[in-house]
Amino acid sequence: MSPARPCVAAKFACDLANTNPEALSRPADRVRVSQRELGNIVGAARESVNKCLSEWQRSGWVHIERTSITLSDRTILEQVANQV
Repeated sequence: MSPARPCVAAKFACDLANTNPEALSRPADRVRVSQRELGNIVGAARESVNKCLSEWQRSGWVHIERTSITLSDRTILEQVANQV
């Protein structure tokens, strides 16, 4: 994954969580998107997205599920997103 792709992936995940219709008074913590869908959106292979998300999960920033990603540390992800 090119250096800019993790930034784009983080930005997309945060933006999607912020616009989640299920969130009433605060942004949602869970983004319903598969790794393949996220890869298609940011222009990266699913394998590259998986590697990036796995690193983020080991760092405690996200929790990966089959068709969703839970943002555990939105502050860090927003910092990654702003590195574009």
